[in-house]
Amino acid sequence: MEEQKKKCPFCHIIAGNIPANKVYEDDKVLAILDINPAAKGHVLLIPKEHFPLLAMCPPELFRHLFVKVRDLSKSIEEGLLSQGTQIFIAGGAAAGQQSYHFMIHIIPREEGDGIEVLDLPHKTFPKEKLGELKAAISKNLNIMLGRRFGKIKSEKITKEQIFEIIDKNSQLKNIILNSPDDFKNAVPANPQLKSIFSGFDLDELISEVNEKYGKTVNKKNEKADGNNKSAEKSKERKSKESRKNANNKKNNNKKGSDSDGSNIDLDAISEIL
Repeated sequence: MEEQKKKCPFCHIIAGNIPANKVYEDDKVLAILDINPAAKGHVLLIPKEHFPLLAMCPPELFRHLFVKVRDLSKSIEEGLLSQGTQIFIAGGAAAGQQSYHFMIHIIPREEGDGIEVLDLPHKTFPKEKLGELKAAISKNLNIMLGRRFGKIKSEKITKEQIFEIIDKNSQLKNIILNSPDDFKNAVPANPQLKSIFSGFDLDELISEVNEKYGKTVNKKNEKADGNNKSAEKSKERKSKESRKNANNKKNNNKKGSDSDGSNIDLDAISEIL
């Protein structure tokens, strides 16, 4: 997470390292004008603490954010005389999230403005499919609420369900694989993550995730590295052989030339690159 913070442009804006047009600020949040706005007055509301995803944002902070969304939305409508505002969150790459610092978009809207944000298609589903979806959502919601408030009797989430969640969430999978310590720190600090992973040995889970997904990634990388190295060695060998006579002549005619062959190595490297 710390490495992610160092690369996050919004964290740099909050720290004052990157200039921005601030429209509101308090000790918890910052509102700025989007530099690539969908419409005039497009505002981004961000927490000052770095949270990549909605699920990692603490409930208290989330409540504070939406109090400010209400105030900013009203201010934008009155200040710009807009006909309304569109408020949305892009959670995850599949939903259009481009920067992994959680944010809320507030976009002024006018009739016929041509903006197609959330231009949703109208689909129909069989009744039995709707029933399956309702059951799946209700079951998971009961589990989460039961663990958080202790008021709803809920079934214990299984390891198979955990891996299904990880398999469908590439960001969560990457955090577990690449930043396991950040994942372990985030789980007890975030009620939503805590409700999902409560009762599981996180070290054991991390080990199993690496066993299941890490090997596949490593094998792909090893295969690619092996192919690249073989190609590079072949190319380097041919390059050195083809330039052997030319390099000897060059070194004989060159005054003060190094005797360690460094020039030849540099030439070979440049050929490979």
